[in-house]
Amino acid sequence: LSIWRKKLTLTIVYVDEEEDQHRDFMNKFREHIRSEEVKCICILPKSDVHETIFEILNYHPDVLVCDWQLNANKVCVLEEINYTGSELIKEFLKVRQDFPVYVNSALIRECVGDDSTNDINNVFSKSDTDWQENENSQDLSIIERIKIQSRKYYKKIDNYEEELSKLVIKRNSNSSLTVYEEERIVELDSLLESSIDNRTKLAK
Repeated sequence: LSIWRKKLTLTIVYVDEEEDQHRDFMNKFREHIRSEEVKCICILPKSDVHETIFEILNYHPDVLVCDWQLNANKVCVLEEINYTGSELIKEFLKVRQDFPVYVNSALIRECVGDDSTNDINNVFSKSDTDWQENENSQDLSIIERIKIQSRKYYKKIDNYEEELSKLVIKRNSNSSLTVYEEERIVELDSLLESSIDNRTKLAK
């Protein structure tokens, strides 16, 4: 059974230094939250980027969304935040390779121009208009893009697991594996490990 089909609710973790923005973000998903299709967990950034990542992982997210400017407002977070949302995502991807990640910003031009913003396609405006779903439009809303990308991510993991399982069964049945198949087992094992937590691989 695919990982995606097992998941009844999509868990999205949102990082922003303003609690008002937390409420605005959750409001974008209000219908999906009400139907239990989506669960939104909003957190404040910590001064240490790795502590923030640790907290994110504790919520077992399916998607990570970060505000770009995490140090602009000093009301809810008094300590200095010396990294942007783009830098947080860059560090997070070292732990969870290819994970669905997005930057949410009111300053789109500045955000996409940031050297730490690796993929401008993952940068979304905070404007409510861009988030609204419209059945009559050919354009996908941000919410639809997030859901589709998450499905693709888990489908890829499903495919890795299925391929690895077949190769392991073949090897355990005393059938000879080609050099490519042996190398592929190692590669698939590494890819699956990276999708769980790359730190375990780095620690070996």
